[in-house]
Amino acid sequence: MSFSFVRRHYVLDEQNYLISQIHKLSSLISVFEESTTAYQDFRWDYGDSDSFIIQEKERIEIEKDLLSYFKPKYNKENKEVYLLNRAVENLSLSYFGKSKHVMDLLESNDREGASKFYYADLSYCAKYLNATLQAFLEGSIERTKVSYNIVYHRNRVFDVIQAIVIVVSFFIVIGVSRNTWMLLSSVTMISKQIHLLGQGKWDIPDIEEEGVEEVFNMAKAFNTMKRSTENQMRLLEEKAIMQAELMKRENESLALKTLLEKERLQQLRSRINPHFLFNTLNVIKITADDEKAYQTEGMLESLALLYRFALGNNSDYVSIATELKVVVALTNLYKARFGEKISLKWESTLDEDLNDVMVPSFILQPIVENSFSHGLARKKGKGKVSIFIEKCSEGLCINVSDDGVGMDLGTLSKLREQITQRCLDDEHMGIGNVAARVLMLSSNASFDVNSQPNYGTTVIMKMPLIIEREGDDNDEDSDC
Repeated sequence: MSFSFVRRHYVLDEQNYLISQIHKLSSLISVFEESTTAYQDFRWDYGDSDSFIIQEKERIEIEKDLLSYFKPKYNKENKEVYLLNRAVENLSLSYFGKSKHVMDLLESNDREGASKFYYADLSYCAKYLNATLQAFLEGSIERTKVSYNIVYHRNRVFDVIQAIVIVVSFFIVIGVSRNTWMLLSSVTMISKQIHLLGQGKWDIPDIEEEGVEEVFNMAKAFNTMKRSTENQMRLLEEKAIMQAELMKRENESLALKTLLEKERLQQLRSRINPHFLFNTLNVIKITADDEKAYQTEGMLESLALLYRFALGNNSDYVSIATELKVVVALTNLYKARFGEKISLKWESTLDEDLNDVMVPSFILQPIVENSFSHGLARKKGKGKVSIFIEKCSEGLCINVSDDGVGMDLGTLSKLREQITQRCLDDEHMGIGNVAARVLMLSSNASFDVNSQPNYGTTVIMKMPLIIEREGDDNDEDSDC
């Protein structure tokens, strides 16, 4: 009895304690990651704050209970672990206080204040606490490795003592030898697995949880620690991937803002006071009517519609019916120049009224205008632009095609590259802006350009289907 007590005290207890500490630390990190993820996923504008507060308070109580386990005493051997532990305690107290402040703001229905405090203060505290916890975990694992070597040498000393006991009693030796063999096998297996874990090999099988109570507990604790640590490594890798994706989206958003600012600058340079322009167009239209210049009057109506929509529309979304009216007006103006050489046809298979289907403003006009000026104007003979609207897996699919001169592979590749990198020249600024705004709608949205010389060009846009009932009717098929 006393021999087993001494062995347990000098060989197993310390190692079990360190493994148990790592297990609890891994559990603490898991709970903290859940808390951090809950904050990141919480919708500050309309999220269920009551449920969020209840769950966050439960997690904080669990974190406080786990933190109470880590009370190391200072000595030269564990100086670094001691300092990390104190840092974890201090950062945790700061995190709890800041989290309580956020929850107090949510309980008082100050969502904006809670959001600002989280992004300006709490998120950074969580970041530093997470890094400190990871460093603490790594230090504890390293300490466990060092402790194992000490335990291993102590165990060798006990082997010598066991050899002496064998002389005293053969039967006792059999029992002790069996236990020792199982213990050494487990310790050796743990040592090998710790070595493999140190090399980053996490796909090793678990140690068999069998044998005497001490060996069983050690194997069980080690397996739990290994699985928890492996889970943390996986979470860190997933988080790194998510951060890289977030950075990519932020870069795309920045590129889009730059593109939009450049286009706004161009618009500002050529902007005319809308009231002056409309009044002038009305005067010219009345004059054309008095002179019975009906073709000129029609062109002025189309031009007035285009400018009224371009200069007076401040909405991010308009109905497809409105977009089609703008395209028809644009076509009338081009027909004044090219006559029957060009034509426009559109068709929809949607069940919804086109006045109720909302799309980003100015997504058809730049593409149709590009087809007229680059595709059909250079073609010998008549040409047509077709617009087809239908439902697809992404929600809404709009296909704009022409039978004009098309583009060769080199020109098409250059245009696709410019669209992807948001670096279009002035000639294709409009189509680049359309592509950028469509792709920003959702992760499933797409914008593709296909073309062949002498066979025309096709633009395919896929985006979410957005319905807003307005009560207006619009035809589904029309020829222009």
